[in-house]
Amino acid sequence: MIVRAHIVGIREAHQTIGDTTYNSTNYSVLVEESGGTIRLVEGDIHDISHLLPYMSVPNSDAILQELRDLKASMAQQIHQEVARAISSLHPMPVVTGLPEDEAITRLQNAGFAIHLVNTYPAGTPKGQVYACHRNDDMLMTAELDIRHALPDTAGMTASQAADVLRKAGFQVHVERVMRTDVPDNTLLKVTRQSEVSLLVTLEMAVQIPDVTGLTEAEAVEQLKASGFVGVVQGKEYTDTTPAGRVISWAKASDGTVSLVVSAGVPLVKLAPSSIQPDPLKDLDPGLNSLNALMTLDRKAARLEITLYGETTGGKQPRLKLSEKGFSVTWGTHTRAAEKLDIPQAGREKVAVSGVPILRLQVSLPDSKSVDPIPEEIRLTVTRLAGLTQRPTPWTVRFLNTRIV
Repeated sequence: MIVRAHIVGIREAHQTIGDTTYNSTNYSVLVEESGGTIRLVEGDIHDISHLLPYMSVPNSDAILQELRDLKASMAQQIHQEVARAISSLHPMPVVTGLPEDEAITRLQNAGFAIHLVNTYPAGTPKGQVYACHRNDDMLMTAELDIRHALPDTAGMTASQAADVLRKAGFQVHVERVMRTDVPDNTLLKVTRQSEVSLLVTLEMAVQIPDVTGLTEAEAVEQLKASGFVGVVQGKEYTDTTPAGRVISWAKASDGTVSLVVSAGVPLVKLAPSSIQPDPLKDLDPGLNSLNALMTLDRKAARLEITLYGETTGGKQPRLKLSEKGFSVTWGTHTRAAEKLDIPQAGREKVAVSGVPILRLQVSLPDSKSVDPIPEEIRLTVTRLAGLTQRPTPWTVRFLNTRIV
């Protein structure tokens, strides 16, 4: 009478009949019977099926799982034994640190097939063996970890380093870094994405070209040719740099180059070429001619117009003026005169003839309202003491010549 049964062995069996090969799994079962008798039963699953109820596993599914686990365990042990045997019969040459071609030749001469762990684009120069080991499933296949060491670029310019890296098979991404403390084309840093990557980031110093004194268009174009973007940040009035030319530049936080452009001289004087219609009949009958001088203070946003008259004998004309009797129009802007007086004749040399007979000042909305400088000013007289009728507005057209 059977007491219990234990599987103690498992093996694969192959039988060929004609052109057909049949595979089966054979088991060795140790059977313990009452009275202490022990016997060994061998066969496939059908041969040992009557022993399954006496095995320690409680149901058929668990028994089948136990058989599968046992089979896997025995297969792993067999694989390990085979691996040790093959390793002993076919030792793998030590190729770590060797150039790729030499390592492959040695391994192939020893009977190994080659599998490269890292693959690189076609045409990439050969690297060196970083590591080598047997493939777990194909014991006569060597897996090679090939890596490329960075060439020594110490002491090179950025351009030289980029050439050397490319010739060594690396992909080079150049980052241009604006610097003023080192020469142009200085190599700042070489960064590799990873040990197995061929992508290398190279930082090179690029000096910003000095665009001081150039026109705005010239400065932007020269910066663009050097790989930079020039942006006009503002304009300033200056006596030293002509209008439209760059006063200064600086590196901006966003990587652009900010430009400050001259808006021209802050103080401009313009002499008139004509005053129409003839204003003499509206003023002192003793006047023989009338001239004007416009002084434009762009920084203070103020316009000042002074009328000069010539009289017989050079006497000072005597005008009776009313406050706020004048307004000034240029372009789309009209402003009332804020200050009106009769200046004293001075010794200052001016660009017009005659003695000063009238001066008025106008505050501008902003400095941009006289950009460009007006060539034509319209003086409108609303009140002038002693006149029987309202004077005709005067249009003063100034010369293009600026007197500073």
